[in-house]
Amino acid sequence: MSDAISTRPTTATAPHIVTREFDAPRDLVWDACTQAHHLANWFAPGGRKGHVKTMDFRVGGMVHYCQTAPDGSDPVWGRGIYTEISPKNRIVYMQSFSDEQGNIGAHPMAPGWPRVMHCIYRFDDLGGNRTRLTVEWTPADDSSLEAIAMFDGARAGMNGGWKGTLDNLENYLNTLER
Repeated sequence: MSDAISTRPTTATAPHIVTREFDAPRDLVWDACTQAHHLANWFAPGGRKGHVKTMDFRVGGMVHYCQTAPDGSDPVWGRGIYTEISPKNRIVYMQSFSDEQGNIGAHPMAPGWPRVMHCIYRFDDLGGNRTRLTVEWTPADDSSLEAIAMFDGARAGMNGGWKGTLDNLENYLNTLER
């Protein structure tokens, strides 16, 4: 797992941004995004199931996860290396598809996809136990022009994937005591 990766977003395209407001306090949304036992319950697009193999939530640490079909088949592995953590406010990490050992890999259905994505999560306390989560996703600055074009062409699909994932988060938050 010694893959050298870029830690900066490209300036060759605009980030892809998704936002969702939750009827949950910021502390709870933060915990759901930063603790393995919570993350495994929601971090997968709609219809898929999340699994967290390891999570070292600190700058330089890694989350290594898998998303599967509900029956456990069709595993898609990924990893994130944390580059910035501002408690309760912001998380920055570099996301990649990976193999089961955590080595960077290609997107299983789109091999030309950017090898590394720069991800920012922002947590805004809206008052009244409401929280806005904003996810900003940009190819890393060492991405090829072809990979950036693929990213730009996939924005509608990314909206659908993030919608399903954030629907899962919303449903999961609704099961937790407040």
